[in-house]
Formats: sequence, C-alpha cells, structure tokens
Amino acid sequence: MTDRDIRNEARLFALESLICQFLGGGIYRLVPREDFQTARKNALERARRETFLGEDAATSELLSTELTAATDRLYRMIEHDLGTVQD
Repeated sequence: MTDRDIRNEARLFALESLICQFLGGGIYRLVPREDFQTARKNALERARRETFLGEDAATSELLSTELTAATDRLYRMIEHDLGTVQD
C-alpha cells in the first residue's frame, strides 16, 4: 500500500465515522429502534439488488456484494453509536 493509499483509506474511514456518529447520535437516536432496524434491512436489500449498468454480470455481482458489505458495516457502526450515545 502506498502512502497515498493509506491517506485515502484514513480519509474515507474518517468520513464514514463522522457520518455514522451524526446519524446515530442525531437522527436514529430520535426514532424507535424498530424503525432503525427496518431502515437497515431495507438498505441491505437495496444494496443486494443493485445492478451496475455498463458492467458485465460477474463484475456487477461483485460490486453489489461489496456495496452490501459496506452498507452493513456502516449500519453496524451506527448501531454501535446508538448503544453509546448519552442523552
């Protein structure tokens, strides 16, 4: 991994963390936990069904799998923040 790759990964993780903290501490904290779980389930279903126009079937499937994994990771981060948010 190059220094540039490391910086880009760190920046991406920082953005993901800030967004998840904002969503967990600001928005999802205000709704019932069931609504959060429904939103998570719907987001994962959309990610699994996502197709990527212009890509062959195998590449589209790989991208969809990666999108699903990333979406799940972000919702797990939000869920963690929900568990640690102090009112």
